[in-house]
Amino acid sequence: MAYIKRNAMYIFYAAAGLLLYVGGISAPYFSDDFTVFFPPGTINPFALFVMKNPYEPTVYRPLEVFFNATVQIFFGESTFPIHLAHIALHITIACLIHKALIRLTMDKVAAGIGGTLFLAAQSAVSVVARNCTMAQQLSALFCLLFSYVLAFSEKKRKRLTLCALFALALISKETSISLLASAAFLHFLLAKKPGRVIAAAKECVPYALLTAAYLCGRLALGLEIVGTTGRQMFGLGLNVVRNIGLLLFSTVNQTSAPEVFKAFVLRDYALLGGAFAVAALLLAAIYVGFRKQKKIRWALTLATLMGISYFPVALMDHVSEVYVYNALAFFCMLAGIGVGALFKRGKALRALGLATTLIVLTVNVLSLRQGLGLIVHNAQTAQSLIEQIRDTAADSPPGATVHLIDTDHKTLRYAYSLYYMTEASTLQYGWKKSFLYFLRRDDVHFAYRTEADVAYIKRQDGDLLLTVQNGRVVPYTGSE
Repeated sequence: MAYIKRNAMYIFYAAAGLLLYVGGISAPYFSDDFTVFFPPGTINPFALFVMKNPYEPTVYRPLEVFFNATVQIFFGESTFPIHLAHIALHITIACLIHKALIRLTMDKVAAGIGGTLFLAAQSAVSVVARNCTMAQQLSALFCLLFSYVLAFSEKKRKRLTLCALFALALISKETSISLLASAAFLHFLLAKKPGRVIAAAKECVPYALLTAAYLCGRLALGLEIVGTTGRQMFGLGLNVVRNIGLLLFSTVNQTSAPEVFKAFVLRDYALLGGAFAVAALLLAAIYVGFRKQKKIRWALTLATLMGISYFPVALMDHVSEVYVYNALAFFCMLAGIGVGALFKRGKALRALGLATTLIVLTVNVLSLRQGLGLIVHNAQTAQSLIEQIRDTAADSPPGATVHLIDTDHKTLRYAYSLYYMTEASTLQYGWKKSFLYFLRRDDVHFAYRTEADVAYIKRQDGDLLLTVQNGRVVPYTGSE
């Protein structure tokens, strides 16, 4: 009984996390999930530690692809183990946030608010509910663990542990390279005066060497250190300002991201006003809480770590909500400390703290369920289309190409990430060779096209031009 009481909040996080995401625990593969699907028997999972992902050759994320390839050997197309692992990682990070806030503030209310807000965050859905985003979760977990051990651990082998966590973060996802800056910042804060800069620099030498080894490894695998092609190439211009603004808004926004984007496109100012009001309420409560307890230094420290987490992705030409996951952990810690402090003040501030907590959590939970429902719907749509295309292409001759033409211009107006998608675009990554496993054909080709591409298609005998109408795959006969 004492054990349950002592770990009540961690048990709550586990139960709440499962309850929040159980609706998507078997969502099939769709969109870029096919980049981490390895048909059983086609590859040795251990080989993925010394090679690029054959279906996504621009990245090196061995931990994620090793896990997925191993699962696919034993479970085939079933996604249940992958979703369960994603939920478990999300719960683990929430527990770590709770533990860090306890060590930092000794305030159970602040810790509970921070951990619960992360667990229920609507901006985390695009990471937790997918089949191809474990790399982002592992990156967030190891980066946060690194910060926790550096700040609080007093063990003799602390440096070895930090180096191990740093290396694990790097091979989780390439964006973890920003951890070098976070490490330098934290070592600077923890160093004794005078000579803090030199002390921090000395402490960061092992991390710099690990980073150099990682970058050399990328070069040895034929990967770019800095992106120069594609949608995610790097640049130094107005794209940085735009991206930081988008990432910051995605972090503080508590209302369903796809609904906010749709409202922006369709000029639904009432919904936009409500979304901004909820975000403003939370930010105001955080500000008041920090001012009342005079912990501005804590706020600046967490805000700096959050800002560092936006890099290097802020330099890319394109960003998505997925990239705020690492920063979200630090923002939830900010929210936990700020809002939690209000519960220690007078009746008016306690009422503000309680109202903010209830409103923000309610909006997040409702938004999370809505976003999860959209992702599951898209995954089920993709599964249905695959089955229909499989039957349609069963008699196609070897070498034929199946062209899936996207004619849904209405939905394209407010298409957003992996939420609002046209039916055909759920298979937009079907050109990956791994997708042919789902068609039960390895001697045909598949291509997702928009109507603008039709004029450039060079048809050959046996090729199929298909489109989707109300969930049914039908022959494409021209503009729909």
